[in-house]
Amino acid sequence: MKSDDKNRGGSKEKIIKAAAELFSQRGYHAVGMSDLQQAVNLGRGSLYHHINSKEDLLYDIVSEYIHELLIEAEAAKKIKDVRQRIETLGSALIEKIASHQAELTVCFREVKSLSPPRYDEVMTLHIKYEEIWKSTYKDGANTQVFRPY
Repeated sequence: MKSDDKNRGGSKEKIIKAAAELFSQRGYHAVGMSDLQQAVNLGRGSLYHHINSKEDLLYDIVSEYIHELLIEAEAAKKIKDVRQRIETLGSALIEKIASHQAELTVCFREVKSLSPPRYDEVMTLHIKYEEIWKSTYKDGANTQVFRPY
């Protein structure tokens, strides 16, 4: 699950958003905690009151969107009409990409910077999400809505 959710309100969300922007622009390893402090206008002690570590921020960024997409995909999986299901899956994905560009950039570029247990957890979620897409394509091919490949 997510790293410590203390102060999940405005301050923590502001820090996560700023970290996502910085990590997407410069890369995870090129951003120091002082850069983040400046971006959110907090002192070191105040920053660490809201977060535990830089890796926790990375984990929050790369795991949040896949958790949300997986929840939506699990709901879409119950839609019998394959065309409607793929439209629902696609709309959710496009909306997430449009509204979380920095976070998704960080995920694709920086996910390997997570420690092995966290990396494995995030990749397991990605695999579950991809499996829902694959099963939708297979259902479409089996019902002749799509051509099989």
